Formats: sequence, structure tokens, C-alpha cells
Amino acid sequence: MNLNGVQENIMEILKKKFAVTEVPHDSYSEGKYPKLLPVMRFHIRRYEVKDLGHLFVMHTESKIGMELVTVSLVPGSGKNVPYMLVDMMSMKNKDTVMVEYYDCTDGKTQTSAFEAVQEKYRTVSDYHEDGAWYVKERTPYALIKRGNENDMIRMVYDSFEAYASTAEKADSDAGNAKRLETFRERMIELGNPASEITEKLFGKEGAKEFFRSCVFKI
Repeated sequence: MNLNGVQENIMEILKKKFAVTEVPHDSYSEGKYPKLLPVMRFHIRRYEVKDLGHLFVMHTESKIGMELVTVSLVPGSGKNVPYMLVDMMSMKNKDTVMVEYYDCTDGKTQTSAFEAVQEKYRTVSDYHEDGAWYVKERTPYALIKRGNENDMIRMVYDSFEAYASTAEKADSDAGNAKRLETFRERMIELGNPASEITEKLFGKEGAKEFFRSCVFKI
């Protein structure tokens, strides 16, 4: 799966509905692991999405042939839309995409656009994963798929189109930010897919700060 240009295309989709401003680069923007003889390199970009929230994008490249793009879209403004977490992974000609939604809106999200995307890609093979605690927290319209490159990339773009159009029209609720914060702390304490590598990069307490200030900023 060719992940070059994916970030730029996601930005263009969001910019049709919202003003997007990149956060200045800092010590988090580039990373490697291990530090002396790195096997993996990380390129991180962060954005403020006006009237919506915070966007985190990480492009990971490894010497073992794995490439990963992670996108975390946090609706910290209180919009009635779910938290969106996307992983696009290519390794040894196997393309896997996870479009995860976690609804912290007390059931106020309008789901029709998300469900339409789910139906469009219904015949694409599901990717079966271990039963981590957060799997049960996902919305029914999450997309956890493995398929060919064109399907996978188009599915991500369609998902962001659905999210942007839903968010543009959504009302806000002051309680949503608090519910997002509660969910974030659960992901930190109970663990998430990136917990192991971020703890190796930043240490246990540093990983918590990285998650709060970058990946899941409210």
C-alpha cells in the first residue's frame, strides 16, 4: 500500500469543511527507535482544526518493511461526533486498515454517513484481532479491514469525508470534552495499541504526557 500522499489528501478533505493550522514542529516531530541504531523512524505532525479539535498524524517507517500511518482526530470542541483513530499498515504486501470510532457524545452522534461507508465496504474482508478491552468500546460502524491497496486507501478517504460532513453539521455539548478526557485516561491506564512502543521511546511517564499532549489532545 503506497502511503505517500495520504496525509496531504486527508488534510484536503478536512480543509473543505474546517480551517486547519499546523502546530509548529518541536521535540516530538521526529523520532527513532532504538536511538543508536534505529530500526524505526517516526515523523509526527499535529494540527488544530478550528471549531472541531486536534489532529495528530504519525508516519512510521521501519527497516523490516513495515510502514504505518496513524491518524488521531479528537473533537475537543465538544462537537457531537466520535473520537476517530485510523491506522493504515502495509507489511509484506499485506494491507490492513483500522478506522476506529469511540463515541463519547452520550449517544448524540448522527451515524448515517458512517453507516453508509460501512455498507459500501461491507464485502471487504474483516481483519480479526485479539480481544483487547477497547475493541468492545468501538462503535458498530468501525471498519477493521484487510484488502487490496485501492480499496483500503479509498475507504480511509471516504471515512474522512463522512466525518467532516457530519462534524460540520453537528451540534455541540459541553459534556463531550469531559467524556473524552475520561476515555483518554482509560486508554492510558488500561493500555492501547501504541502503549508499548511509546513507553520504549519516552519512558512510562513520558509516554503518558505524549499521549495527553499529542496523540489525544483535548
